[in-house]
Amino acid sequence: MGIVWPAVATGVILAFGVILRRRFGDTRPPSAGHAGKRTSFDGAVAAIAISIGYCVGHIAILGWPSFPPVSAEHWLIPVALLAGLLAALECAYRLPSAARWIVRVAALGAFLVIPLDPLWRYFAETREWSGWTTTVWMAGFVAVFLAGWVSSDISARRLAGWAVTVPIGVAIAGLAIVAAISGSASLGQLAGALAVSLGTLTLADAITGGGRPIGGAVSVCWFLMIAVLFNAFTFGEVTSLPASLLVGAPLGSLVGVSTAGLRTNRWVGGITATVVSLLMTAFAVFLAYREYTSLEELPY
Repeated sequence: MGIVWPAVATGVILAFGVILRRRFGDTRPPSAGHAGKRTSFDGAVAAIAISIGYCVGHIAILGWPSFPPVSAEHWLIPVALLAGLLAALECAYRLPSAARWIVRVAALGAFLVIPLDPLWRYFAETREWSGWTTTVWMAGFVAVFLAGWVSSDISARRLAGWAVTVPIGVAIAGLAIVAAISGSASLGQLAGALAVSLGTLTLADAITGGGRPIGGAVSVCWFLMIAVLFNAFTFGEVTSLPASLLVGAPLGSLVGVSTAGLRTNRWVGGITATVVSLLMTAFAVFLAYREYTSLEELPY
């Protein structure tokens, strides 16, 4: 049942957003020249729906977290709320590019300093990581986040609907499988909750005819996917190669964008991005399974 609740919560918020827009917002068609406010509202609702949908699934799977959070898993709910709020504000207010990136980097810095501070202190106290190693890891972590944000921004502008959500949805579903295979069942379930929430948004967008701006929602998914993956890599048994493949899979949307640009066909771009993501995710799952079976064959 823990996987069902994200779908219910996401669907309810999306439906509530439609009701609010029809009652208080501008319901004229985009051709009337009033598309800006309508699409920004829909984009903000989509981002909040993903954020709340994940939080509901998290609580259904692991129960209510302690406050203040005492474990890395408990911090994922504040991270989800922060990501949803940030994406909704970006959709609603259309910040200039420079201001948007300043806010994003500040949010990322808060994530690195607050939830992950016990991890950095642990490595420093146990001397498992040197200061240089920690610096390199943090720089790589920031680079991955920023690359994902750039990718989601570009794909949201050039592609649309399922062509944006399916590639990252495939990677998130793959993360759920890889985490479960690698012994991090709870993190696998959390990734599954995120995948279900995104799938609900994709289905709702298809049913309503598409056109909903979902770049903010994809940014939330990227933020949460990397946060869950980092937990599975650091505290679980997910190894570096499958983790790297899962990170790279959603970036395949850039291949789809280039294909769509060459052939001026969003369907071609979406299919290309999905195939790239499927191949990289399948290889990550295969490697995780092979590592699991090799461990089982070791004598004890």
